Amino acid sequence: MCGREGINDVEDCLELLSVRTLRQHLDQHGPLTLAEASVVLDQVAVALDTLHLQGRIHGFVVPTNVLVLPGGSAHLLCSHTTAASSVSCPPRSFAAGASYLSPEEARGDTVTAATDIWCLGALLYEMLTARAPFVALRLTALREQVISDEPDLLPEAASEAQLVIDYALAKWPMNRFLTAQALANKLWAAAPVATSSSVTTVKKGTDLPVVPASAVSLSQAVNRPLTFAGMPVPAAMTPGRIAPRRNRLVRFFGGRYRAAQQATV
Repeated sequence: MCGREGINDVEDCLELLSVRTLRQHLDQHGPLTLAEASVVLDQVAVALDTLHLQGRIHGFVVPTNVLVLPGGSAHLLCSHTTAASSVSCPPRSFAAGASYLSPEEARGDTVTAATDIWCLGALLYEMLTARAPFVALRLTALREQVISDEPDLLPEAASEAQLVIDYALAKWPMNRFLTAQALANKLWAAAPVATSSSVTTVKKGTDLPVVPASAVSLSQAVNRPLTFAGMPVPAAMTPGRIAPRRNRLVRFFGGRYRAAQQATV
């Protein structure tokens, strides 16, 4: 595949180039720190938003499709994208990454760019925990979990990202981040300042090429302000020391939502 004798598959190519998939890195080193995950997620988010601006859906944002280079760059492989107008897709097999099955896929609904946002949230969850947000031995059980259950809370070391995860993994597409970069920006706001890292040394906003050549180029991306999908904010919330996860989520984004409304009056 790489044009050299004895190189027969992708794994051989990656080993020759000292490139690892995010899956390999997590299996070998365990979860990333919040700062490390923020840098990786930011680069994947730019590639995803570029795809979405072109009217395409990635549909397979999983750790095996994210490459981590020795210098710290993260690259999203985009070999099989689909048009954003595509109808509901067939269910995935476990070999095809069913652990990242979105709620709309589990329900048999249409797949949209918001599905990629959900998968990006699942990717973030796995980067911070080294496990997928939902795991089951049977596909039917996994569908039930994805539709009805919430993933376990993040560990204490990554708790600052909990509300970002909750919003990204919302059951209904309309309640998620509008763009992948909006998710990444909110994570940057929650993450501590990155110092030295075994995964990445690049800074947020660095333009990096996506490999292979058929993938989306990050240099095509445009800068966009932080945006949020519309969420209904209840007129009153039940007071309490610890609010349910849904109420905590509304409080987290509600202030910005109401401030934006007041600014337009």
